[in-house]
Amino acid sequence: MAAKMQLFIPFFLSILILLGIADAGWREDCNFGGNGQFHIIHEKPYLSTMCPDHNERQICTMLDLSHCIMNSHGHLIPTINGHFERSCENCHLTGDNGTILACACRMFGKPPAALQYTEIETDNLVENRDGLLGCFDSPPEVCPGFDLSAPPEY
Repeated sequence: MAAKMQLFIPFFLSILILLGIADAGWREDCNFGGNGQFHIIHEKPYLSTMCPDHNERQICTMLDLSHCIMNSHGHLIPTINGHFERSCENCHLTGDNGTILACACRMFGKPPAALQYTEIETDNLVENRDGLLGCFDSPPEVCPGFDLSAPPEY
């Protein structure tokens, strides 16, 4: 049942996006100039960028992608708390818009060194939640040193 629900959520979100009920992703709002970046911080995979909030204030935000993606036998798939970083390496953002996460991931059941190149489009998965990146039930985070209480600069 849980596996069916995990597949249903991305499908349902896709329908909402097509109907214009949900946001279409983070690229259009946040990734102007291709400023999205992928970092490993304290062994966690982070996507960071600047996103506007409801007042158009630009917020430096970051998202721990382990809350959003899983390695399923060498393929990256959207899943709540998937922790793909435990079995993938050499991850980076790629593609024309810099929104595709590409990694070499272990294929379970194969020899331990067997890795497969795989990609996932993060724009279908990550969204701008009033200036903060999010997916599923991920906790919102601002970049270290960014002060949300400071007045916006115009």
